[in-house]
Amino acid sequence: MKAIAKRGESVWLITEEDDAEQPTHARVLDLEQLKLFPPYPTQAILERGDWEPVEEQPDLEHMLQGVDSLNGRARDDAAEPGALGGGR
Repeated sequence: MKAIAKRGESVWLITEEDDAEQPTHARVLDLEQLKLFPPYPTQAILERGDWEPVEEQPDLEHMLQGVDSLNGRARDDAAEPGALGGGR
């Protein structure tokens, strides 16, 4: 998992893809709403809004604690493999 763009310090665009330089899908993590939105085509997300590049990777596992995923899973298991929509 890697952050690829951000809006301020509360909205992050993250990907689970290995090729984070050109990911096809990404998820928006909104820390103000405490929500992790479902995967969506990366380019479509980047075209909507003023995204800034990420210069230093944040601690995403820590940031995801307590965040609700909109795919129906509670986010109290941020370190669990596959917790961001991958298979369990």
